Amino acid sequence: WYQRRVAVPLVRYGAGILNWTAQELRSLDTKTRKLLRINGAHHPQGDVDRLYVSRQLGGRGLQSIEEVVRREENALTTFVKNSSDPEIVRLKEFFVEDKILLGEEIDKEIDSLQREEQRRQRWTGKVLHGQFPRQVQPMADPDSWSWMVEQDLKKEKSTDCDSALIPLL
Repeated sequence: WYQRRVAVPLVRYGAGILNWTAQELRSLDTKTRKLLRINGAHHPQGDVDRLYVSRQLGGRGLQSIEEVVRREENALTTFVKNSSDPEIVRLKEFFVEDKILLGEEIDKEIDSLQREEQRRQRWTGKVLHGQFPRQVQPMADPDSWSWMVEQDLKKEKSTDCDSALIPLL
């Protein structure tokens, strides 16, 4: 809850303006996962990729801070380069000279879908952690995961339900 409603918007607000290093962003993601483990929402040996796969695909739906910042940098770059607003057009040269525009000019939706698919493939490709999605995939449809999208889903419910499904398969 906290990560989705407070932490990510705070980081997203400064993305594209503040120069975050890749190490700083990875560190924030690591600290987030550590807090999840401490509070019982993620098993110490649980799969990291599953955390970042959307709930509609059987993942846990967490947003990677690193990906959020890169996505916002790309969105800011695309906006400035495609803008026809006279004030932004005048500032464009300044942004390019001072290397403020760090992102690439890409479609936000396509980029998001590609990253999601890469994470899902890495998760399902793992020998141990990929067993769950490989065994559930043939019989699951998008409605199968609708219970995981509910707003009142508690950390214990999600973890317990996942554990309960394994023996049934």
